[in-house]
Amino acid sequence: MEDGTNLLVVAMSWAAQLTVAIFFIAGFVSVYTEVWNRAFSDSERSRTERIWLRVALIVLAIGLGSILHFAGYLGGSTSMMYHNIGLFILVFSLLDEEINFGEYLIRCVALITV
Repeated sequence: MEDGTNLLVVAMSWAAQLTVAIFFIAGFVSVYTEVWNRAFSDSERSRTERIWLRVALIVLAIGLGSILHFAGYLGGSTSMMYHNIGLFILVFSLLDEEINFGEYLIRCVALITV
């Protein structure tokens, strides 16, 4: 009976972590897409403001991805969730359209560093 209980606890823990990860990732993608649209699609913004939004995209992706990845070292039983979400954010930012080679290189170096 103990094995069945342990299996249920592990399954429920996994389901809870998966749910948290899905909601976090969906929220991140939503916010990231909104900032991306303002940086690349909004022609009413000034050039300087659009450049700052592009910098914000890099800081958002590298900063949050790194924080979550390194939080995985402190996370205990949820450490893999933190590592995976952090790596997802870093890889997701590589898929941007219209970024230049310098921005792409910065994101690649951050991914390799982490």
